Amino acid sequence: RYFNSETGIEGASYEKKTDEPMCTELGGDGAMMEAYVEEAGNTSLCSVATGDGCSDKERAYIDKMKAKGPEDQAAQLRRLQGMEAGAMKPELKSWTMKPELK
Repeated sequence: RYFNSETGIEGASYEKKTDEPMCTELGGDGAMMEAYVEEAGNTSLCSVATGDGCSDKERAYIDKMKAKGPEDQAAQLRRLQGMEAGAMKPELKSWTMKPELK
């Protein structure tokens, strides 16, 4: 089980991504564990300041937004925040909710 502000004290069960036992799935090179922590914790290992831990897509977005002025950045933030409540595919929702985008 994992616990965060969305699950509350009841928590939620881990949803396996492969057919492997959970200890194998989350073990190994650690990539699946990192992805799980990011997903369950609604967080990211991406650093806007250094680019460490960021995907190519995240780096491209960060570079694009750094080149814009404060007004454009604020407008984009409002747009992303407005999208959070709407219905969208899970991968898009996780993208719009990334802390480094805010």
